[in-house]
Amino acid sequence: MGKHVFKGFVKSEDEIWSPNSVIMGHNLRPTSQKVGPDRKVLSITAIGTRGDAKGKLFVAKPDSRGRYVLNKKRSLASPSPTNYAVNKVYVDTLDEVVDHLETGDYLVNLVGADGQRALRALDKVTITRAGD
Repeated sequence: MGKHVFKGFVKSEDEIWSPNSVIMGHNLRPTSQKVGPDRKVLSITAIGTRGDAKGKLFVAKPDSRGRYVLNKKRSLASPSPTNYAVNKVYVDTLDEVVDHLETGDYLVNLVGADGQRALRALDKVTITRAGD
């Protein structure tokens, strides 16, 4: 069984290694995630860390049209920064959300129970998959 490096991950047929494990070759440890159709993404969550959001649970939820919302990363100097509507991308499933997050070019739009929104990168969210 060979291992391959792609998009910052080291992968064998049965394991995905976290991107942080690959940095400078330190402590390569597999996550318990298995690859395959039985590993469907069930939820994407994050806990707020600052200000009014501190300690609040944020969850990826579909919008009123049933789509999940991501934002393409842009610099603050850009004429259309990340949080502008023109940079929104809509997908149908949480699996597609994860696919976009893994590129490093997108942030997922999460919603708190009070309607507060948060944009988070892959390394700042918890992904729950079927079988976890």
